[in-house]
Amino acid sequence: MDGDEDYVLSVHLRDKDGQKTIELAETIVNVSGDQQSAHSNETAVRSALSGCLVSSSHRVKDLSDEQMTIFFFPDLKVWIAGRFSLYFKLFYMPKKDSPHLPPTECLAGVASDKFTVYTLKEFPGVYESTPLSKHLTAQGLCISIRNKSRLKVSDDDNGATMEADHLDKNHDP
Repeated sequence: MDGDEDYVLSVHLRDKDGQKTIELAETIVNVSGDQQSAHSNETAVRSALSGCLVSSSHRVKDLSDEQMTIFFFPDLKVWIAGRFSLYFKLFYMPKKDSPHLPPTECLAGVASDKFTVYTLKEFPGVYESTPLSKHLTAQGLCISIRNKSRLKVSDDDNGATMEADHLDKNHDP
């Protein structure tokens, strides 16, 4: 990547099979807790995926002090529970009068690993931030850092949360 061009990555939410792009939440829970169709006149339609859905490239150093290019999506939110993957598309965005590719040509696409979005009641808690997240924060990226895991305990039904330093931090619940 040189100074005459820029690259942009866009993100889309896909179903658990990675086939269908999900645009709108199927159901929305209103303040009384009743579920309504997202197409109801009384219910505001909310995008299933929100936040900044495009990112420009950022040059940073990895944990081995090597230069790398990343695309940062600090505020992505999936508003419906289920199993999903994200689909990323890389676009070329030339600067003024660039003789290279035409603007907004899609260069590549890739799907993320599948992940689970939990309901508030089922959410198992959060793990400590990864060393890479902490390293990127030290380079100026705004990432919320957690220094300890906070996982729910299941010995009672009150949903209590406790610090859990002894649990496997690489576990994918």
